Amino acid sequence: SPAQAQQAMRSQFPAHPPELTAIVDPRDEKETRAKLGGRLLKTVAPLRLALAHQFPALRRPIAEDLIREASLVNAQFALMSSLPTLVPVLGLFLGGMADILVLTKNQAMLVFKLAAIHGRNIDDRLGILKEIMPVVGSAFFWRTAARTAVGLAPAPIAALPKAAIAYGGTYVVGQAARYYYERGDLPSPALMQSFQAEARRRYETVNDSLKVRFGGRRTPPALPPGPNDTSP
Repeated sequence: SPAQAQQAMRSQFPAHPPELTAIVDPRDEKETRAKLGGRLLKTVAPLRLALAHQFPALRRPIAEDLIREASLVNAQFALMSSLPTLVPVLGLFLGGMADILVLTKNQAMLVFKLAAIHGRNIDDRLGILKEIMPVVGSAFFWRTAARTAVGLAPAPIAALPKAAIAYGGTYVVGQAARYYYERGDLPSPALMQSFQAEARRRYETVNDSLKVRFGGRRTPPALPPGPNDTSP
């Protein structure tokens, strides 16, 4: 039984870190992959791309890891890029330009990583962008417009909504690209809505850590509805 196996592991390997220990039943393939995948990523994080490229079974968990990581990085940067806007005129220009350039670059790098682990030739970056833009284009351009509109508000007010938009936009772009590379098909409008809903749910947790890190105390801002949302 799992309890017996856990007890045996602790007695035979008392110094082994528990966070890097997994008791699995190899007859249950799905649960085994789920338990071992997270431990493997923590142990050999620098090799994620190579592992995903070589072993298709690892592509999904590694892709999800890359998407969450890029989304968090963009949310953090969106908060930091709000600081220059406290300087009149010039600060607004510099902060807005930094926002657009860095967030766009991070989203593009995420797409290239997802393409690489699914066997695409990333030397042809222009070809990858031409292929993926019909998939992520609407989400990308809508989020860019939303960030610009929010950025016109005073910096203290716009900071957390900009972080929410940056997180949600990156998450939706990443999930749309992952779906396309996995299945070779465009995600449906209903599926895009589910990506947006999942981004909102995940950001509620992320927002708590951002408030602690940056000293805010506001409630999690709601992500603006996407182009496919039908709810009021």
